[in-house]
Amino acid sequence: MDYNNITLLYGLFNQYVFSEAKMNIRYLKGYYRSRRLDESRPLIAKLLNLIENYSYNDLTESRFLLTFQEDGKSEDEAKAIYNKIADLKKYSKEQSSVFIDYLRNICYSTYIERCRVDYEEDPVKYAEAIKKLDYKSNYSDTLVAKNFSELDVTDLVDRYSSIGYKSRYQFINDAYSSGGYVPGQLVVIAAAPSVGKSLFLQSEIVNFVLQDKRVHYLVMGDLNELDIAIRMMCQISHKSQRAIESDIIGNFSLYKDLFKDNLSITCVPSGAVSAREYVDWVKQRIDEWDILMVDYYGNFQKDDERSMYNQGGDICDALTELTRLGKLVFMACQPNKSYYREEFLPYEALAESSRIAQVSDMIITIGRNWDAGMRMGTFNIAKGRRCIADFVPIAHWIGTNEGLFYVCSDVLYAKYRSNKTQRHLYSYAELSAMDVIDEAIADSVEKSLENK
Repeated sequence: MDYNNITLLYGLFNQYVFSEAKMNIRYLKGYYRSRRLDESRPLIAKLLNLIENYSYNDLTESRFLLTFQEDGKSEDEAKAIYNKIADLKKYSKEQSSVFIDYLRNICYSTYIERCRVDYEEDPVKYAEAIKKLDYKSNYSDTLVAKNFSELDVTDLVDRYSSIGYKSRYQFINDAYSSGGYVPGQLVVIAAAPSVGKSLFLQSEIVNFVLQDKRVHYLVMGDLNELDIAIRMMCQISHKSQRAIESDIIGNFSLYKDLFKDNLSITCVPSGAVSAREYVDWVKQRIDEWDILMVDYYGNFQKDDERSMYNQGGDICDALTELTRLGKLVFMACQPNKSYYREEFLPYEALAESSRIAQVSDMIITIGRNWDAGMRMGTFNIAKGRRCIADFVPIAHWIGTNEGLFYVCSDVLYAKYRSNKTQRHLYSYAELSAMDVIDEAIADSVEKSLENK
């Protein structure tokens, strides 16, 4: 892209540039004033005043449009200018470096030029003046104080109290007052190897697709597109893996239309993509998806010079750029190795990557009972930033032959928990029927004991 002075000025409203421009506004204004650009083009002066007088968060679309219309622009002209600024605001940190370079060059050059004029015949004072350049970089505009009475509650309710995205699992829906996951959150799914991180994500993907939500699924590692297709066909059809694999092509023809255009999949080798590359790529196509799934954190490209703690924070910080754009983001990860064999995983299970635990909005851990013959274990909502106060965080699960997690009653779970010989995988429907019978028997026995 070719940048002229006006385009570069628009770029100062990028999130990575704005605060630095604001902190050095006197040098910035000095540059345009020295060249009389603010007189010949009044809009330049108005844009500089926006930088000087408003915080980044207060510069809404309506504020920009009003400014352009006050400058005599028609509604269409104002909208066209705003669209250019909005496009530049989406630039990543790396992409926006051209605006940072421009800002620093014009501020430094303006100051040096002024010193040269003022002290043209006095080199000593010229050198002393140069040393007094007080350019401030990396200033944070994040800390903005607002009076409570000035909060835009209408906007906050619209952004943060929207109807949730329904989970396949009712215990998760029950944790939220909105009845489902809240858009704009980072949800972490933690489980040991071979417990079912990917299966859980895939089951939620199928669930979201059937709700007409648009999902992108990033898979890094061993799973290939055929593996994913078979698993998801099992889940959407409630057929066993054996049944799907007996006629993969025929089953694909039967069920592919149920996915419509709501699911896109990207498979890359482990270590091939960094979190920064992924986030920048998504931001270029941000309007294509509602929900983003990352499978899994440990397979992002690593920086050998940084600790796991810092790398976990870097990845989460990058992903939260997507949550701030209103996307629901899921990320699978593994717990500390000392918890691999545990049936219940607490919040502390993510100790090795504690920055992930700190930054995430919700953490769902999946523990497995390795002594049982069947695949079974315990879900735990270890963290729920927007969850209601009295939600029940724990639920038991049994794996089904469709690759789903059946959330079962305590009675059914206790029945198979210590049974090492029962290795048959039941279907979701079979487990549901068994659960109804077992609960009825348990209720009958309990009432009989009460009568006695």
